[in-house]
Amino acid sequence: MSGSIKCIFVALKFVFILLSVRKFGCIVNEFTQTSTVTKQDLRLFEKLSKKLKKADADIHFLKNCRIFGVFPKFITFKLPNVSSSDTYAIRSRLLKSQINKRYKERATIKLKFEAISRSIKSKLNLIQLYTLHKAVKRNVDKYMKTVIEKHEAKLSRITKNVRIPYDTKDTITNISSYTPTPEQMNLLKIGLGFSIRPGKISKSDILTCFESICRQMVKHLCDTNKSAEIKAHLSGLAHTYVNSYKPSQKDIRNIRILKELKKNKEIVITKPDKGNGIIILDRSMYNACINNIIEDQTKFVKINTDPTLKQEGSLHRFLRSIHKTGELDADTYKRIYPKGSIPAIIYGLTKVHKAFGDDGLPNTRPIISSFGTYNYELAKYLSELIQPHIPEEYTVTDTFTFVKTIKDNKPI
Repeated sequence: MSGSIKCIFVALKFVFILLSVRKFGCIVNEFTQTSTVTKQDLRLFEKLSKKLKKADADIHFLKNCRIFGVFPKFITFKLPNVSSSDTYAIRSRLLKSQINKRYKERATIKLKFEAISRSIKSKLNLIQLYTLHKAVKRNVDKYMKTVIEKHEAKLSRITKNVRIPYDTKDTITNISSYTPTPEQMNLLKIGLGFSIRPGKISKSDILTCFESICRQMVKHLCDTNKSAEIKAHLSGLAHTYVNSYKPSQKDIRNIRILKELKKNKEIVITKPDKGNGIIILDRSMYNACINNIIEDQTKFVKINTDPTLKQEGSLHRFLRSIHKTGELDADTYKRIYPKGSIPAIIYGLTKVHKAFGDDGLPNTRPIISSFGTYNYELAKYLSELIQPHIPEEYTVTDTFTFVKTIKDNKPI
């Protein structure tokens, strides 16, 4: 019985495909003869479908232009007696205006499309509606393929790049069970290094930064009598910046999108081990990869207590002892003296360029972050001391060998 039902469904699917692959003109003539719908309504439905998709593609193209800091040809006209910085600002404003204008045009097209859709839906049966949507989708996809190719060619030409991340698939690898929204994908494809202006700023933090700048400038003044004048100017700049700060609507929208992603505790967003890009994976998968690494007893040993305070105290005593003897100046002593140390943190970078393991998990490269550990500032200080003495022909990976030769008093 189930086999016969399956055959019926297959036959119906085949019939629907045959009905929808016909020329759109044939479908229009058939529907106008068998229903009350008019030829003008069906043609308008197809036309508005193309316009709606093209509006989306145009907005996407203009946004990519803004991301890459380039401008389409229609706003790159010459501006007489205008500096390069002013030209860029004017074109940026024109580009923003064009994006907003296209959004409004899209909203108008969508209203007309929804109205004609309701009208057609009331005059056709379900089979006719299915056939119509399939036929229109085929025509729209064919039309949009040409539009997107033109946009890619234009963007490639004005950015002087052979290949650009026009599509989110070029920069984002999603191996999670979560499907991000188009807005989230368009924001993530820019990369983890892309900065967004904050929605709010702390007045005290801004004033503190300007105070620090003022202190550094006053130290290097040739004429100390001008210190009061500089302080007044910087104070005015600080208060002007705080009072005039206002994030754009784009920044507010991007912050909202990032907050939505942050609330999702079921996924982890990180970068790949090789190259730039974005990796989205399930948190359970990420935790399993990290657990496999730290459970390897040949690389890690489990301890019962946290030795951070003991190690910090040992370094405290050592630094105090050499500071008392005068071998360490006061500024360096304050800089490398550890306070509030934390244990090192491990995280992983997914190797998407390699095949998954037999357990179905991706290969992961472990990274130990030492920021904030008891010897972090000391390591930075020693690195600055050693770096000038490393010959230029030595690479970063040869540094350990170089240090070892010095320790063993061997010639290089």
